[in-house]
Amino acid sequence: MSWRDKRPLKPFEWGFLVLLLAVLLYVAASLWGVVTGGLPNLGRALADGEIRFAVGLSLWTTTLSTLLCILIGIPCAYLLAFTPLPGKRWAEALVGFQPALIAALSRRFSVKVLDLNPDNIGKVKDGCPVLDGEADRQAVVDWAGLVLCTGSTLCNGTIVDYLDLDKEVVFFGTTLAGAAPILGLKRACFADRSQEEA
Repeated sequence: MSWRDKRPLKPFEWGFLVLLLAVLLYVAASLWGVVTGGLPNLGRALADGEIRFAVGLSLWTTTLSTLLCILIGIPCAYLLAFTPLPGKRWAEALVGFQPALIAALSRRFSVKVLDLNPDNIGKVKDGCPVLDGEADRQAVVDWAGLVLCTGSTLCNGTIVDYLDLDKEVVFFGTTLAGAAPILGLKRACFADRSQEEA
């Protein structure tokens, strides 16, 4: 992956990085203050019973809060990742390497791309990984809230992998334009949309 494959950071991501840097600087300054001002007096401070009690209480509460975060956070993360919750549509699988679609979708959604061309697999386009359409198909489909699938799958026979999924699949492209209504498949036509906007 080269620097050319990486998409520019969005304003939200820049804001997050600035906030993260500010927090790290504050933590570093606090630690520096403890090391330079506190360590020389540590032995004398710990001789005081009230300070020992405060340190012990701090250790107890931080340990307890960490355990609670682990016990609550891991199940919540699992639910968010692997269950079909309302609002999970921001994660999309794009079947077929379509640079214009990748660029447009990556601005609003988290996208993983599936492709069969070895020249594309392993690349990163606009921040979206291009994965193996055979080896990684099931994992990406499970991850996504919506599968946007090229009509070219009708030609190479892989359309059967996307017909009976337990999530929404929308096909696109002229290859499937005639077959989609016959097969009862949901199809999006981006050309119609662009003409409406023009």
